[in-house]
Amino acid sequence: MENTEATLKSFHTLLKDDAKLRGFLTVQWHTEPLRDFFTRSAGPQVMDVVNDFYGAQDWFVETVLGVGQKAGPIRLKDGCELDVPFVALAISALYSFWDAVQSVVDVDFQLPAVSIGGKRADKWAAVLHRLVSVCESSDDDAVTFDAASMRFNPASIPAPAFGAGTVRFREGLTLDELRQRLHYFASEVFGYTSGTKPFQDRVLQRVFNGQHVLGISATGSGKSFCFWLPALLRPGLTLIICPLRSLMRDQRLTLRSYGIASAEFINSDVDKLTQRRILEEARLGYIRLLYISPERLRIKKFLEELEQLQEAVPINFLAVDEAHCISEWGHDFRPSYLKLPFLRDTLSEGNKRLQLIALTATAGQQVEQDMLGILKLRSGSDGHVARERVADREKFSYQIVAVKEGSTKAKTYQKILTENLPKALRQRSLQDLLRVKNSRGEKSLGIIFCIYADPHGKHSIWDGTAHYLYETMGVLEA
Repeated sequence: MENTEATLKSFHTLLKDDAKLRGFLTVQWHTEPLRDFFTRSAGPQVMDVVNDFYGAQDWFVETVLGVGQKAGPIRLKDGCELDVPFVALAISALYSFWDAVQSVVDVDFQLPAVSIGGKRADKWAAVLHRLVSVCESSDDDAVTFDAASMRFNPASIPAPAFGAGTVRFREGLTLDELRQRLHYFASEVFGYTSGTKPFQDRVLQRVFNGQHVLGISATGSGKSFCFWLPALLRPGLTLIICPLRSLMRDQRLTLRSYGIASAEFINSDVDKLTQRRILEEARLGYIRLLYISPERLRIKKFLEELEQLQEAVPINFLAVDEAHCISEWGHDFRPSYLKLPFLRDTLSEGNKRLQLIALTATAGQQVEQDMLGILKLRSGSDGHVARERVADREKFSYQIVAVKEGSTKAKTYQKILTENLPKALRQRSLQDLLRVKNSRGEKSLGIIFCIYADPHGKHSIWDGTAHYLYETMGVLEA
């Protein structure tokens, strides 16, 4: 680290040469010219360019807005010496984010107009926020933004201030209005280029209207987004009851990949000291999403800690993941889930506006009625249930193949893998299927369940499958 430039160059080479890491060199942005700029800047300086973009926003909030607004437009000077209006683009992106927040949350940031002196670039005018402009000259007393000030001016992070009932969502939005207003968050923050899904809109419409909701939709339909977004938009804490430790870790990592660091979890894997640190950060307002296992609800001391926590920070939402676990008719029944009504009543005493967001992909009619009864929710046209209207998933294909002789099972499995599976998923070959990526550039993952093993210790189906994939496709590593 003695030579920063050499270190950055080595790091850049490392990322560029690895297919899986190469994506970290570019950043997706709403405006095409800005995306092109970051792509063109993919050199040793790219890490500084990306960090400086957010650094400019942080410094603008603290150095300019933090000292009070002046009468008339705020005048700044771009000292970054780049061939683009860098500071104007950073502030414009920040203003666009605040506009999106104002469109769904009942707040008014009273954003001031900003005029920035620097290199005039008319081609960027169309992508700048309406309150941000660029001029060729600047006042002598204008605040100067340059790389040094953005990188080495430490930003303070004050603890959020809370006031019960001071922040509300905009109620009464139609589904079309909601979808339009949520498109920014779905595409810019979470990378869902097509915006929200109809199921998500129906769940979030109920949440924004202050209602409880039971959402039922297939695995992979984006149910977590339905409590992620409200938790991030409304100051306070969201408790998520999650039955799987691996799911907690995965969701926390997923949120971090979106640049959201305000999520933590507490389960049996977390030591006492870390638990204390997490609860203290939640008390200060730095954590918005706290995942806990249902078994925590049986620990009296932990429930007391939650009550004490609510004295400092409002708990706005109680989100229940895999909500079917509360039903004795469900295949994943967890007795600890039966503590949820008690937890809900206890938390409601400290916050009458506490909302319940229960989500699951597994709910037949009997399980659904069981969940509604235990959670005290209503069904019917005016009730709390939002169900995916179409349950069919074209990328799921179920097939039973009977094989009479054990010696032919591996061959049959190879045929299913190379012929039947690609055809069912509308791909020409297994090679084409393995190259398929989603809208965020991620490759598909699959889990192979092999239930047969030769009782005499000979090759099982897995042995043959692994050997085939490794030798022929190079899919599996030794």
